[in-house]
Amino acid sequence: MAYRPQAPRVLQDGDLIKAEMFSGFGMRSTQHQVTIAIGEVHEEFERAAVAARASYDAGLRVLRPGRRFSEVVDEMRKPLEAVGSVLALPLVHTLNPIDAIGGGRLLTGGELELEPGTGPGIVMRDFSGRPFVAVLRDLAAAAPDRIAVTTEAGSITRGELDAESDLWARELAYGGVRTGDFVCLMLPDSLEFVSVLVGVWKAGAVPVPLSDRLAVAELAALLDLIDPAAVVGGDAAVSGGRPHLARGYRPGPHPGTALDRAVVSPSWKAMASGGSTGRPKVIVATAPAVATADLTADGTSSGEDETSLITAPLAHNGPFYNLVRTLMLGGRAVLTGRFDPQRLLAAIEREQATRVYLVPTMMSRIWKLPEAARSAYDLSSLRTVIHMGAPCPAWLKRAWIDWLGPDRVAELYSTTEGVVVFTATGREWLERPGTVGRPSGGQVQIRSGDGVPLPPGATGLIWVRRDPALGSSYRYLGASATADAAGWESAGDIGRVDSGGYLYLEDREADMILVGAFNVYPAEVEAAILEHPAVLDCCVIGLPDDDLGQRPHAIVHTDREVDRAGLAAYAERRLTGYKRPRSYEFVSTPLRDAAGKVRRRELISARLTDSARDDG
Repeated sequence: MAYRPQAPRVLQDGDLIKAEMFSGFGMRSTQHQVTIAIGEVHEEFERAAVAARASYDAGLRVLRPGRRFSEVVDEMRKPLEAVGSVLALPLVHTLNPIDAIGGGRLLTGGELELEPGTGPGIVMRDFSGRPFVAVLRDLAAAAPDRIAVTTEAGSITRGELDAESDLWARELAYGGVRTGDFVCLMLPDSLEFVSVLVGVWKAGAVPVPLSDRLAVAELAALLDLIDPAAVVGGDAAVSGGRPHLARGYRPGPHPGTALDRAVVSPSWKAMASGGSTGRPKVIVATAPAVATADLTADGTSSGEDETSLITAPLAHNGPFYNLVRTLMLGGRAVLTGRFDPQRLLAAIEREQATRVYLVPTMMSRIWKLPEAARSAYDLSSLRTVIHMGAPCPAWLKRAWIDWLGPDRVAELYSTTEGVVVFTATGREWLERPGTVGRPSGGQVQIRSGDGVPLPPGATGLIWVRRDPALGSSYRYLGASATADAAGWESAGDIGRVDSGGYLYLEDREADMILVGAFNVYPAEVEAAILEHPAVLDCCVIGLPDDDLGQRPHAIVHTDREVDRAGLAAYAERRLTGYKRPRSYEFVSTPLRDAAGKVRRRELISARLTDSARDDG
């Protein structure tokens, strides 16, 4: 095993280096977390790195079947003591939360009997950086009156956020929340949400943002799965008797409850999912609440002068990531509330925004504003439009690049699991129209339905593999990953990779419609229909057909009268025969939620139910 430290830098009090140690025996793998807490400024980082390497090498030598975890820990401790290192190595088995991070203390989360097998392996995972809460405290101390977050209801300064989150951390600790516990946030996007979020991290707990608009049954299933130590917001009736703090609750001072300034949450987020499969699951990040380079690097420049507009609910991964990213960089986050295209353009001008988060549905609605309306606002402050969340039609992407310029439009593609991240600048897209970029932090491979790797240019199922040196990026509650023995995973997306390693998205495998012997990707059909100026949104689903097996059915969202025959003719000019919708349905309400997600399964189920009722 080789330990390669990051580029030398002066570490500050409170800095962390976090690693994961994997002992793999046959088909089973046990994961241990190792955290090195820096108790003072180290000007000789190389000396500390040598001590850490010697410690891990010692562990590698003794990590054998039949050994107990405590024995491995003892061996790893000896090299540190021998060189007089001030580093502490709290080792905790991942099934137990990190109990503390303390100078000179060695902590274990219980004994672990290693399983017999073929032999061990160890990888290092570097999380060098400062804890979220330390970063936020430093920012508050440096400029307490600087605005951290703005909403329609007002703003909160760095100093106020620090003080408010301290109150929430004490409230949660007073109520029994401990390090590693889950705390559910069922709050609207607000200053309260952000204060509670930071308070959860300060308590060492794991935040789980949940939409306050979830159906009761779906929410109950998620809460049973998560089993949080506390629920903030939402209806007390659905919390299942768990500790509940209502929206608008003011935490008490609790002077007898001390805050542990050294505590670090073992996971910076846990995001709920389940709409597409019907089965709830939670994706728990394995990274602790530590500000690392990979958290804040998405291919766009930024800093404390950033004003970032967050346009979708924080219960979704993309907006939540953008909020945390902005806070860690010392910028100002603006929560814009319910999306409206003209109100958003006005907010860019009013707030002098430098960055805005969008999904393609929002981009389409903005672009379809009258040109006079789009040009009425001053967007000169805008440096980056970052879009994600769904495939972006090529015509729409090109329109935005033509409007704002290629240096201001960027795309990020990943999953909530964050296994591998793809980013593409506007210039890269112009060179390779349709691409979402090349992988960062891992590899990509296209496979056939039989699992056979396909050559460049061939369309198939997208598989990604995270760099083994980085360790796993997540763990599931309520689900299992679609993965093979070599560590390749698939989220069910379909695409292709060109000879330069750039990825192109087609659609999701589960959404594909089989029309006779032909595969129809709804995203392609939707993109063609969305070009029509009167169409606000479109969702294409597959419905049963006695002749073809399935037929494409287009559900079209408009706010005006649209001629069915005219729209069908418009689509026919853009689509091959078998891809054309066989039927159209017009609706006046949005098809997607505020984060740009559509629940096709529910749309299909509703139409099948209506059909069965009509037949009956």
